[in-house]
Amino acid sequence: MKFKAAITVFKKEMKRFFGDKRLCFGTIFLPGLLIFVMYTLMGVFISGAFTPDKGYRYKVAAVGFPEEIRSYFSPDIEFSAAEESDVESLKADVKAENIDAVIIFPKDFMESLGDKSKQAPQIAIYYNNEKTQSSKAYELLCSALDKFETEKSNLFDVNAGGDKYDLADEKNVLGKILASFLPMLLMIMLFTGAVNVTPESIAGEKERGTIAALLVTPASRGGIAMGKILALSVISLLGGIGSTLGVALSLPNLTGGALGELNLSYTAGDIFLLLLVIASAVLLIVAALSLISAMAKTVKEAASLSSPLMFILIGISFFNMFEFPDSPFYYFIPFFNSLQCMGAIFSFSTSFVDILITVVANLVYTALAAWGLTKMFDNERVIFGK
Repeated sequence: MKFKAAITVFKKEMKRFFGDKRLCFGTIFLPGLLIFVMYTLMGVFISGAFTPDKGYRYKVAAVGFPEEIRSYFSPDIEFSAAEESDVESLKADVKAENIDAVIIFPKDFMESLGDKSKQAPQIAIYYNNEKTQSSKAYELLCSALDKFETEKSNLFDVNAGGDKYDLADEKNVLGKILASFLPMLLMIMLFTGAVNVTPESIAGEKERGTIAALLVTPASRGGIAMGKILALSVISLLGGIGSTLGVALSLPNLTGGALGELNLSYTAGDIFLLLLVIASAVLLIVAALSLISAMAKTVKEAASLSSPLMFILIGISFFNMFEFPDSPFYYFIPFFNSLQCMGAIFSFSTSFVDILITVVANLVYTALAAWGLTKMFDNERVIFGK
């Protein structure tokens, strides 16, 4: 009876949701679309702000520049000879963005190199850190001088051969990077998808008075609670998938194309385990929001009461960035267990036992929340706000 009631309520919720085209678009497609547009524009602006135009020639005024070292410098640098008496006016030109930098070599620079009886010659470079071109010019100048200095002394070389000295697996390194932020991002997306529909389905029905009609039907209260949780979980998962796709599609633009160089190979098993963890996490999130929404009298109040849960999720997500001792205890902690498992999957360190504990724990917590929601449906004070 409970199962049949759950299926009936599930179908009713899905029909209500997909029958409202604006709600459907606003929950599933709009967040992902907005995220894609926002992150793409951010990537374009960031790239434009911190990357000079291709073919740009850096204008550098040079005092006492020795021609013997010109080959060490980038061909993108355009040197112009200057006198020491012009230094102050050249500094003003750098500030005014007329030139990108000023480099000053001491007199007899080449002759004084290697003379231990004298103080090492000092080279001065003036630049404007507020401007991208000037900062880049400074980097190019320093890089060339470092290379020249290294070749001049050349006492010994470190890792100068053609061997691969970093023994870390590139796949694992990249996996660790993804594991540091993707689990938090996924949980926030899933929560956002859930909080868009759960208050409306429970607190909204209380506010409109339609939940009373549902509760007087022969359907069991437990079946109604479970049906709502399952339907809202599916809808929330669809919303989370839409938002996640928006992030995934915009990441190449946000990272300036660096993501295209990643060489990651997740198996079908990894993806299946990830979906299993995500599904159990969504059930738990929706169950928690359902309890909160049942306590509220209006949709607005339910949304307000749900805010602390969002902050708790974000706080737990930050803890997930740190490494903890390997202990089964952590996989019994709600939400934190899902984050840990997602991080393990992304970093290629999956433990089937940990995932099993997490999924079972999430299902148990969801069942307890459904039982609590059933009891709340039995309470007239809660349902009618008396």
